[in-house]
Amino acid sequence: MLTSFFPSLILGDVRDMSSQKNEPIIKQFNTPSPIDLLVDDKNDQYYLIQINLINDSLHSRLSNYMPELDLNVGAASYQRILKDNHYNKIKSIISKEFYRTIEFPYNINRQSRSYWVKVKDGDETQGTWSSDEAIEYTCACLDGADGCVKLGWDEDWWNPLDYYGEAWWGFSPPFYEQIEQIRVTIRGAQCDDLPLWSETYMGMRNDGQSWSEDYLLSIDYTDNVFIVPSIWSENMLMPIIGSEDNYTIDQVKLEFFYSCNTPQNPSNMQASDSQDC
Repeated sequence: MLTSFFPSLILGDVRDMSSQKNEPIIKQFNTPSPIDLLVDDKNDQYYLIQINLINDSLHSRLSNYMPELDLNVGAASYQRILKDNHYNKIKSIISKEFYRTIEFPYNINRQSRSYWVKVKDGDETQGTWSSDEAIEYTCACLDGADGCVKLGWDEDWWNPLDYYGEAWWGFSPPFYEQIEQIRVTIRGAQCDDLPLWSETYMGMRNDGQSWSEDYLLSIDYTDNVFIVPSIWSENMLMPIIGSEDNYTIDQVKLEFFYSCNTPQNPSNMQASDSQDC
């Protein structure tokens, strides 16, 4: 009796797993709160900080104590512009390994900024890499999306292994005298049931073709918005994402704020080579 019962039980569990795995995941877009959510007086002094909430426990703790931060896309990296009182409160709730100051004092009233923006579909990659061929041009679980790329694959429900992939996108901003700020927005989601919180990171690719996993992306279908440093690769700005959890990228947007020195107007001359500010 026992010999027939246990194989039947195991087979039943396996069939349940297969059925659950075949159920499609569909994710609706979730609008994130802005970085400057708590800015109420542009004449005050502010910090620009990054909070790395790497699991649900950290996210719940900070959200419960500071609902005003509106951390509405789950465990992920968040950037916020804050006054002293909010910054000191964060320091009292989570340990310093989970937050860092990017800029202080943060200049909200940046003067005379020229602005350039470029949006690329996820499948408009500059390059990809995977030792497991874990790159697929599909929008998978993203509701209403088009032109995506997915990193990682798990086509066989019985295969417990994850397969890692990277993708990066190249942006060539206009000529400039000084860079004021660079913002990168990753619109995408994790199209896998596991893990329960994100293990997908973004960084900026450098000339050595390496990168740091500086920004943890949400598993939600949302915009992950980050102010990033001026790191260049092949004379381009290259956001790069690495994932083994079927993270699917819908769009990548780069916003480039810059300034140009205004020369004195020469007399009796009208010329331009369109190559300078």
